[in-house]
Amino acid sequence: MATKPQAAYDRIAAANNRGFNATSNPGGLSNGGHRENFVPDLQAVVDIGTYVGEVGDELAEAASDASDSAQSASDSATSAKSAADRAAVFDPANYATKASPVFTGDPKAPTPATADNDTSIATTAFVKSAIDATKASGAELQALTSDAKFTTPKTMADAMAFVTAAATSTIAPDLSAGFNRIYTMGLNATLGQPANMKDGLPIVFYFTQDGTGSRTLSFASTYHKFPGGTVPTLSTTAFAVDRMAGICRNRGGVLVVEWSMIERDIR
Repeated sequence: MATKPQAAYDRIAAANNRGFNATSNPGGLSNGGHRENFVPDLQAVVDIGTYVGEVGDELAEAASDASDSAQSASDSATSAKSAADRAAVFDPANYATKASPVFTGDPKAPTPATADNDTSIATTAFVKSAIDATKASGAELQALTSDAKFTTPKTMADAMAFVTAAATSTIAPDLSAGFNRIYTMGLNATLGQPANMKDGLPIVFYFTQDGTGSRTLSFASTYHKFPGGTVPTLSTTAFAVDRMAGICRNRGGVLVVEWSMIERDIR
């Protein structure tokens, strides 16, 4: 804070235009007093002017501080009013408690990774992803190798769908690529050892003669067994359709197909 130059004020107050006398009128300017007092009086005026300027600066700064305080007070008042407005419409019934919250509408939550296995919230997207990841496909059911997935009606239908193929000289069906098969007999063939047989697996094979007909089918006896040991023969008529149904069985460590008798010339 500016310090008032009291001595300067006192000197100016004592200045006068009467005759100078060091004892009775030390502030006089006439009768030669100006030589004694003019310069000091002038310095006193300068000191007083400097003081007045400093006081003006301080007043300006105080006014600025007051303005800032007023703006801060206004902002605080606005914030307080906003908080009051929110408090006026706040209804605890519209908010869920932290303990055992009950939500309405369609609440959202982050979706965990499919393999997540902790206490995270399971969203519907997570549940669907987890179900899809553990749902067996028709191909997986045909392979019969997974015990970690579940089946659906569609899975069963896909797995039991017939696979169509042209007969080769030695037919070696891979049951992991389809249990049920349709072969077009365009040549004489031998039904060899099926791959990926499983004990208890039911299978159905159709054999369709081509336009020539009279195609024959023999069987690898080690892997194909028939009632009474009688090996069946195919119909010979062109385009005739024969069906054989069987069950895969484990006989002493050897997987074989136990066939029922052939159903010939199905029309």
